[in-house]
Amino acid sequence: MSNTIVRVWLHITAGRGPAECQLAALIEAEANAQGLTCAAIDAVEGDAKGALLSVLLSIEGAGARAFGSASVGSVL
Repeated sequence: MSNTIVRVWLHITAGRGPAECQLAALIEAEANAQGLTCAAIDAVEGDAKGALLSVLLSIEGAGARAFGSASVGSVL
């Protein structure tokens, strides 16, 4: 049995506006609900208060790879 830590990084960017980056909080809550550890490790703030242009999440746990794969793509 392997003790390898599974960690993925999920990068969210604001393609058409900072609203996309607000998904980071929802993704973090969903990951935590699934027993994964999720934390923002880097963020680029936008001009508006609380707006992010980019956020990098670290997701860790046995199902991290599958969780991250489900979040690949564009959100409009």
